[in-house]
Amino acid sequence: MLKCRDIERMAGQLQDDELNWRQRLSMRMHLMMCHHCRRFVRQFAAIKKLAERSVSEQASDDEVQSVMDKINSSPKG
Repeated sequence: MLKCRDIERMAGQLQDDELNWRQRLSMRMHLMMCHHCRRFVRQFAAIKKLAERSVSEQASDDEVQSVMDKINSSPKG
């Protein structure tokens, strides 16, 4: 039986689908019994999704130009 520490360590592998079927089964069994780990895995997934989305988004040319215009028009001193 997995311990909570194991779930924390393996949460990333679960999200990336890198666990074999036995590891997934053991993890699912633990998550069925432990609401703390269920919450941890849910929060981990949300943070990972948010981080991936923020990294993959790039500013448009208009957004970059707008920022550059503000920088160039600011008073120097």
